[in-house]
Amino acid sequence: MTCRTQKRRNPETGKSYPWIYRTTALVNHYYFYLIDDDFGPLFIKFAGYFPYQAKVCLNGHEYVKRQLTKAGIAFQALDNGVLSCAEPKRLQAICAALTPQKIDRVVRK
Repeated sequence: MTCRTQKRRNPETGKSYPWIYRTTALVNHYYFYLIDDDFGPLFIKFAGYFPYQAKVCLNGHEYVKRQLTKAGIAFQALDNGVLSCAEPKRLQAICAALTPQKIDRVVRK
């Protein structure tokens, strides 16, 4: 969804005024691909039209794999997950430690 303006007329005075309404439109999007030390690969998608929306896409599994590697814990990785881990309780603790606050922190970088 995007916003556009349209000219409307006041039925009593006849004066025109701008009116903002929501509609669909094909807009340009700009992608920025990043590699974060804690979260691994991620991208930010910006819309090139008002209201200039942004979307950050990251993968929690990549975060977990990065944290296991930093801690020196052996694991067998899948494309999008972990198959096995030498310390399953630490793996669970790392997964539980991925909070909205940590995601917010990486977005605000």
